[in-house]
Amino acid sequence: MMQAFARAAAEREKMWGSDFIEAILRERPDLRGQEIEFPQQGNNAHVVFIGNEVFKGPRGIDMYGHALSEEDLSKAIDNLDKEVKILQQLERKGLPIPRVTYVSEGSAFFGMTRLPGDVLDKKFEEQWTEKELRTLAGDLINFVIKLANAVPQKNGAFLVQDDFGYRNILLHPGTKKFSGIVDFGFADYRTEDKWTIYGGHAEAFRTMLKEEFNRRKSEIRDSRQAKPGPSAQFSP
Repeated sequence: MMQAFARAAAEREKMWGSDFIEAILRERPDLRGQEIEFPQQGNNAHVVFIGNEVFKGPRGIDMYGHALSEEDLSKAIDNLDKEVKILQQLERKGLPIPRVTYVSEGSAFFGMTRLPGDVLDKKFEEQWTEKELRTLAGDLINFVIKLANAVPQKNGAFLVQDDFGYRNILLHPGTKKFSGIVDFGFADYRTEDKWTIYGGHAEAFRTMLKEEFNRRKSEIRDSRQAKPGPSAQFSP
């Protein structure tokens, strides 16, 4: 399904700054005149907000401004390709995640809906009360459970998006209430004993997440014996 996306990505068009925006606007002229914003960039993908959509493409350069090797660029493209597949598979599953709106056939990028909400503050662990932190931990593990139950397992392993870095967690505007998760490029399958939390959080919050997960992990349904159906073809 995504072969055209991967082939186009192999052209290695420069996908950052004005080149990235022009590549998008060539294929989506309907977006001309819309407000453009550049959020904080990730290590492997370039991100730009145009109107109510978010566009991602391989950066082509590393965090130091050096051109990526062919191998690293290939990995970045693979992660984008996987993210598209995952988001499309999870559409209409009731999860607070973006929906794919566009997949380029001429350049290496895709578009998705821009979730409403504010990015979690980097210093939230220092600023929030223990009760507020435990509430967020509970909401994140609730997301883990719902995601795990949204698609069939693979040999007892369930799908996770375990990069809970502050930039990937959204809150309802002006509140401390969880509203959604973004960035599925590194999503993968893990078993209960192999699941861990990434994101650079302090040990106290990581402990809260682990405790909540251990308390609720029995809610993850084992789908290995489920009758095969269209969703069983999911393979990021």
